Order: sequence, then C-alpha cells, then structure tokens
Amino acid sequence: MKYIVLCGSFILFLFSGSSPSWSKHLALCKFSLKTFEFKGTPADQVKCLLRKIKMNGSSSSKQVIPEWLTMHVGKQTNVQRSSFRKYLVKYKILETDLGGNIDKPLISTKRKDGRMVQAQYFVIHDTATANKRKRKSFPDNMNTSKWRYNNLNSSLWNSTSRKVNLIINRLGNSRTFIDYEKSRQGIAVKLEYAKFAKQAKSMFLHVENVQPRIQPHPFKGKFFPMGPTPGFTDVQLRRLALAYIAASVRRGTWLIPAFHFNIDHGLKNYYAHNDPQEFDLPRWIDQVEHVLNSISR
Repeated sequence: MKYIVLCGSFILFLFSGSSPSWSKHLALCKFSLKTFEFKGTPADQVKCLLRKIKMNGSSSSKQVIPEWLTMHVGKQTNVQRSSFRKYLVKYKILETDLGGNIDKPLISTKRKDGRMVQAQYFVIHDTATANKRKRKSFPDNMNTSKWRYNNLNSSLWNSTSRKVNLIINRLGNSRTFIDYEKSRQGIAVKLEYAKFAKQAKSMFLHVENVQPRIQPHPFKGKFFPMGPTPGFTDVQLRRLALAYIAASVRRGTWLIPAFHFNIDHGLKNYYAHNDPQEFDLPRWIDQVEHVLNSISR
C-alpha cells in the first residue's frame, strides 16, 4: 500500500507491506528479479550453484570447485571460432549438435533496468530415467546403443524436446532440440514458472544428460533417486564440455554452470528435482581443459 505525505515543499511517498517483486531474491542461491542473476560474483555463484546434491534431494553440500572454473567463469573466452571449427571438423562434430551456429549470439532478454543481456547460465540436468523392470539394478547395456534411451531420435524425448536446448546420451552423442538463440516453449526448472521468474527464462540454457536411475533397498514409491557411479561416461562428459564451450564462445564469456537442484531448492512450496546425481565436477572440467588444449594446438 502507498501513502502520500505532505512535508513542506516536498511530497514523500511511503510504502508499507512487502517490497516490489523485482527486489526479491529467490531460492537457495538468491536469484534476483532485478538483475536476473544469482547473488555474488561469477566465482561466488558457482560455489552455490554447483553444490553436491544428496541422493534423496533433501539438500546439497559444498564441494571443491576446480581452479580452472573459478579462474575463468564470467571472463572472456578468448577462443577463436576458426580454431574451434577446425577441431569440430577434425572430429566430425556438427555445430548443429552443439546448440547451433557458433557465430550466432545466445538468446537475450531485457532486464528491469532496460539492459539487454544474453543467457549466462549453463544448467546441467540428468534425465533420471526410471529402470522400472529392474528397480534394484542398472541396465547391463546402459552404455551401449542397444539401450533404448541412448536413441536421441526416439519419441521417448518428445516432451523433453520442448523444455531443454540439448540432450547428450551415454555414447557421447548429442541432439539439439532448441537452438541456443531461440526461446523454449516449456520450462526446465521451477524457477521459470510464471509465479517466480518467467521473465528471466532466457537467462538459462539447459542440457539433459541421459542417466538411468534405480530404487535402492528398502526405498519404495515412484521416485528413483539413485544414479550409477560414475554418473556419466567419459565421452558423455566430453560432449558436455563441448556444449559448454560452444555456448560460451557464442556469448564471448565463460557461462556460469549450474545444477538443476540448486537453482530450484528453497522455492516456496516446490520440491526440487535431485539432479544431476553422481556428477563428477573435476572430471568434467578436465574434459573442458583437454578440449581447449586440443583447440589451441
């Protein structure tokens, strides 16, 4: 409610009740509806957004952030597009399988202050694929083409294709559902709901990673909380590194990686998904560094 108070030649506007919605900070890592960013410097943000997620999805805990990431996140990429293209051609990797043409900018949005900003969060998910036939063990063929969830052209991914930009299977193959420069029809995290921060939806790029899940004994119910160890294959992490590099090259600065759970945890009356499970952050950053070293040769 607003009150007008006359005081000499000045008119004072006093506000009671809650602050305007754009001043709110949401969820565990404090997303601002004014700046469309999480709290702190990029290096501070990754400490929160990459917290290790508990299997039951109740919370997450601090983990050591690789030095490469803290030194580079939010800073200029300095990766030549021509050199990156040579790498992709050498290994027969299509730009269209990494989010689209690397000469194109990322999707952008207008902040409350009128400034146009490109997407800057690279959100890592796992598909949490329930192994319903064998609830207590992982599929023997989960890392082969015979496991049907490794088929990225399957109708199994129809609903997913509206929500995320990219999907990566356990064979190290990827498929772009929505180019990094285009808007998504669906939502990939609960923060993007209209009641929270729909207007900031374009700040996020989303990548799903195929992963089977099981129910550990004596767990019961519809929820499949446990992922395999390791959670992702080396070739899967290599392709995820390429997807991250491609997106960062397009923006010109290293994007801020984030885990799905940590974005949504703490939103009022909403349960945050417990993904990604068993994500080995140092192994992933090793892949990023390996690719960058190969590009620079």
